[in-house]
Amino acid sequence: MSIFRPSRWPRAFRPVRMLGLCVAMVAALVAGGCANPFGLPTSGSVRQLSPIENQPHRVFSSPEGPVDGAVPESIVKGFLAALPTGIQSDGFAVAKSYMTKRAFAGWDFNASVSIYKGSPVYDRVDDEGSGKRTALDLTTECIGSLDAHGIFSVTEQDCGSGYRTERFELAKVRGQWRISKAPAGIVISSDDFMQVYRQVVIYQFPLAKGVPVPDNRWFGWRNWRTLALKELLKGPPAWLRDSVTNFNTAKVSLAVDAVQQVKGRMEIRVSSSFASLSNENRAMLVHQMRMLLGDGNGEFDLRVVDASGIDYSHADDDLTIASGQTSNRIYSLGSSGVVGFNSSNLIRVGQPPVFHEPRGLVFSSNGGALLSDQGQVTCLKPDASSCGKLFAGTPITAIAGSFTDEVWAVRQSDSAILVDAGKPGALEFALPWLHGRRVVALTVAPEGQRLCLVLEDGSQGMNTLVMLGIVRGENQRPKGLSDQIQVIARHRDIRALTFYNDDTLVYKDGDMDAGGHSQIAPGPETIQHLPAGTTGLAAGQVNQMQSLIALDRSGIVHCLSGALEGMWYIIDSQVDTVTSGR
Repeated sequence: MSIFRPSRWPRAFRPVRMLGLCVAMVAALVAGGCANPFGLPTSGSVRQLSPIENQPHRVFSSPEGPVDGAVPESIVKGFLAALPTGIQSDGFAVAKSYMTKRAFAGWDFNASVSIYKGSPVYDRVDDEGSGKRTALDLTTECIGSLDAHGIFSVTEQDCGSGYRTERFELAKVRGQWRISKAPAGIVISSDDFMQVYRQVVIYQFPLAKGVPVPDNRWFGWRNWRTLALKELLKGPPAWLRDSVTNFNTAKVSLAVDAVQQVKGRMEIRVSSSFASLSNENRAMLVHQMRMLLGDGNGEFDLRVVDASGIDYSHADDDLTIASGQTSNRIYSLGSSGVVGFNSSNLIRVGQPPVFHEPRGLVFSSNGGALLSDQGQVTCLKPDASSCGKLFAGTPITAIAGSFTDEVWAVRQSDSAILVDAGKPGALEFALPWLHGRRVVALTVAPEGQRLCLVLEDGSQGMNTLVMLGIVRGENQRPKGLSDQIQVIARHRDIRALTFYNDDTLVYKDGDMDAGGHSQIAPGPETIQHLPAGTTGLAAGQVNQMQSLIALDRSGIVHCLSGALEGMWYIIDSQVDTVTSGR
């Protein structure tokens, strides 16, 4: 691990920008020098932020307006076709031509964004048979939606059945059909969405001032900088609010409703209340802005000026950082015992207690835990031998590890979350929002500040995938979970899931044998090819490349290295379960 200490924080972050290549690296902030005014960590593993993958946006040609004599279906189709250009360039000028003046004035296009896949279905609903008014019900296969803050979700209200129906009312204006009432917000296909919306990461910082937490948002390319900065100043989202810090304690806002480029660098003008922030909060807020506009690059050249003309661009100059790289390795449990591999050579660690069908493994160089087919969790030493029972023998549904060698578990009886943090007595966190649902699987994000749960609600075999924040104290020990959740997907029979890197979640569902999904979470999902019969997933370094590991039902371990679009190859067999750890 290489360590350097620059003179100022913005020069410290240098994540490599490589489109199409996912590299799982997370940054750990460490205070340097004699003073440590921000309480940043001064020891522990060093991590580096992952580069952010932003798809290039396409320049849409200007769509045509309505033609004379167009039927209601053509009017609504034309309106939908004009929306991507409205988001990106023309301010909905063409979309407006498909609407009555009154309808356009009352249409709130900023309300939400509904994302669908496939082809919409149009059902005409005649009104009084007058020939002057009608309505169309538009039914789409729902992927999810964005709220006014750019946060993606899959709400049961909108996508509970997998489909969403919205009504368009139409009336004749001078003999031509026009939309007289449109649903609030934007309706857009997934293909168009990925072209005209940009993934933006607001880097939030946990209460203990540790590793930054990626808060993924989605904004239209045309004015994403301004929208993202406004959201940064509003503070963390509800699902992360309990576990990260809001540095904008003075309710600072943008003084100018735009981010300007002045003499080759971005300039942000903020309200005069910026001066009333504490030195710590001012420095952290400037650094958040720098990382936001630089896509995680703390070196990004930025000028921050308040309404009175005071320049705060160097508020974070005195912050220092140790930068380097650590990585997870892959461990498997099978006929050879616990085996570790981060190259083509497999290294046997040791033989744990033998169970008929082990259901889960957590392991690192410091030991771990093994979940038996009877729901019992056994503590494992670094040589994989037993060190006793965990969770007082309580039956457990699933287990997962974290970067601090914690063992996270789901209690079978009530789906409470239990955590063994290496001290006597397990921590216990209830989930008051479950309302009778069960947790059947879980995984912890690489930085240890986010928890992803799979809920089984008994609704036609559907599972709900949710994210929530982990609250940690100054010693990094878990203190609780956020009281709000973000629903990011709904599928059948989700059991295997893992974070490929700090942004991307990969999971297997039961819709098809080789089916799976990856998504920048929270964000729209994409199809992820997985080996047939995949039962387990893990991610880590293999042959010095970030890799996705899949275990199939026949015990064969498959590896995909370098990019999620790559080719799978076999690296092991006769394996019962896989995991990743330090």
